[in-house]
Amino acid sequence: RRVGRFARLVRAVPVRVSIRPFSAMAQEDRYQWLEEVEGEKCIEWVKRRNAETLSTVGDPESDPVRKRILEVMDSKEKIAYVNKVGEHYYNFWRDADHVRGIWRRTTLEEYRKPAAEVNWELVLDVDELGKQEGQSYVWAGKVLLDEGPEVTPDLCLVRLSPGGSDAVIVREFSLQKKAFVPEEEGGFRVSVCKSRVSYKSKDVLLIGTDTGKAGDM
Repeated sequence: RRVGRFARLVRAVPVRVSIRPFSAMAQEDRYQWLEEVEGEKCIEWVKRRNAETLSTVGDPESDPVRKRILEVMDSKEKIAYVNKVGEHYYNFWRDADHVRGIWRRTTLEEYRKPAAEVNWELVLDVDELGKQEGQSYVWAGKVLLDEGPEVTPDLCLVRLSPGGSDAVIVREFSLQKKAFVPEEEGGFRVSVCKSRVSYKSKDVLLIGTDTGKAGDM
């Protein structure tokens, strides 16, 4: 079923807009270099701005309010909200032990137990994945392949943001195997870029992105 898989690019329909002439628009953007978020010049600029901010408002690390907020966010007593996929209930969880987060699932019977007693099954550990691949991944969600009520859900597109940027990498993932589908086996993969991706069918993706061609963005 993996032979001949392909992705279809979808573009928005062009819309003609009348804009009042503005001479400055024709000039070169002086801040274009800020687009290079990992560039040395950009990083140095951010460091200088951070230093100015800290000198004005102080270091939040010592703020008791920040400490309290972190305690709440990292609390293991917070509600584990879930969404049902097939027979399982999935939850993405972050705490002090899982900074980037873990994707996990359980059954309805387990979920009804007191929070501390619920038996969760690990699906994907984003912290561990980042360590293995030398990346600082941030979870950006998933897109499930819905083939109807008669089919057990399996494939989905996991979106991961390197460093928490707007751009994401998209990789196909098997819920049944709890693993990414290798590209050599036909697994979909969209390189890091600002994109929107969804399934048209099991073997076709719809992708909206900037291809670099004139008029795409």
